[in-house]
Amino acid sequence: MLDNSKSERVFGIIIILLAALLRYYQLGLPSLWHDEAFTWYFTRLPWLEMLDTVRLDGVNPPVYYLVSKVFVDLFGDSELILRLLSAIAGIVSVYLGWLLGRQAGGRIGSWAGAWLIAFHPMAVHYARDARPYSLALAMALLLVYLFTRLREESDRRLWLFAFITLLLGQLTHYFFFVLGGALVLFALTEMTRKPLFFRAWMLLWLGAFLPLAGWMGWYFSQPTPSLGIGWIELPPLDAPLGTLGNLLSGFGGVESSPSAVFGLIVIVFILFALYRGERTRIIRQVLWFGLLIPIAGVWVISQRRPVYVDRYFIVLLPFVVYLFAGGAQAALQWIQKIKGHERWNKASTLIWAFLLFIGFWAGWQVHVDVKYSREDWRGLSRYLEENAGEQPELWLSEPEASVPMQYYYRQDLSSASTGDNPMMCDFPCWWVWRQPYTSTHAFSQAVTLPDRPERPDLPDGCTILDKWDSSTGLALWKVDCEVGEG
Repeated sequence: MLDNSKSERVFGIIIILLAALLRYYQLGLPSLWHDEAFTWYFTRLPWLEMLDTVRLDGVNPPVYYLVSKVFVDLFGDSELILRLLSAIAGIVSVYLGWLLGRQAGGRIGSWAGAWLIAFHPMAVHYARDARPYSLALAMALLLVYLFTRLREESDRRLWLFAFITLLLGQLTHYFFFVLGGALVLFALTEMTRKPLFFRAWMLLWLGAFLPLAGWMGWYFSQPTPSLGIGWIELPPLDAPLGTLGNLLSGFGGVESSPSAVFGLIVIVFILFALYRGERTRIIRQVLWFGLLIPIAGVWVISQRRPVYVDRYFIVLLPFVVYLFAGGAQAALQWIQKIKGHERWNKASTLIWAFLLFIGFWAGWQVHVDVKYSREDWRGLSRYLEENAGEQPELWLSEPEASVPMQYYYRQDLSSASTGDNPMMCDFPCWWVWRQPYTSTHAFSQAVTLPDRPERPDLPDGCTILDKWDSSTGLALWKVDCEVGEG
């Protein structure tokens, strides 16, 4: 089937080129959305003030912002530069997927791992996002790769690299702790067969946790700490299935044909790994301890304090890579055993081409599907500048809306009113409202939640004199509550 070295080399080169195209094409064109604007806000502050502000915000640990600030200080704060760190991490992730795939499935597994990371919509989307997820994914892939190497050979340098990776990963995204816990469970299964490996990994994990514990201690030393997760909804009973769907296909909360076909290919190969692979014991451990138990565990915790959001589980994507790469190896071995497999080998070029087409088709949806759209704060601010004049009366539906507006509007917003009631305006005023996608089953935040009304109710006695509406969940209305009924 895929046992043609020339085809593999060509396939690998094309994967890298297409992965770069998906990640770098018009990287600076989409407007910064709400959360990306906060990255800009943090990086423009002095170093110590930035650390204290990140601590007060509480949403993520500091490593991503520290590295992003270096990029901004060196190259500026354009949308392109703000997203560049994530895009670079995205390309590095493709190579790390290749390394991890080789551990799981040999030569054919390496290209399978690279293919999955290169075209997975979740990996592509966050490689174009000025947020920590792409960097966290790269670190997660490296950590799982080092873990699999250390299971086979004990090397001091590998142990050191694993320690540094786990330490920095946990200071990049809080859910990296879930990945660390999953690997501890995996190591626990090795306690009788490889007791020294289990003990060494436990010591490494505990040591790497200390800096995160210090950060959390500093965070909770605030008088009123808040993790900024009050918007997260209670995950329903079927949430784990949706999360698995995202990890296998990257459907992003709204199903589509490209993600469905992509996910079907991934599932077929994983089934090969489970039932026809050479190392089914390890494959099943990866499935249980790397995916099913962590997802179910976070779901249970979220029944008391909701923290369950699909994009946070991107750190578990390396386990999908491992399963998929193992399945690619098993599929190749199965085809080589059946009668007439020579005809399959002759058709290998067509198979490679088919996989490239499907992968790129799925990854390209990040550029064209509305579910991946980003909030158009640039368009809103431009319309406001062109139609409202200098220092118009503004009302913001939420205080946080001032951050992306500062990036694009760049006028004094200190006099803007905020709150739930636009009647606080001196009319007529411009009403800026944001309708974020807070579904626990989506990693794309800019799409209107399907069961929410398209727009808020206009207060009685008010009318809209002018408006700018966007399908990305933003709107700008000029409201007057004195000239007639709305």
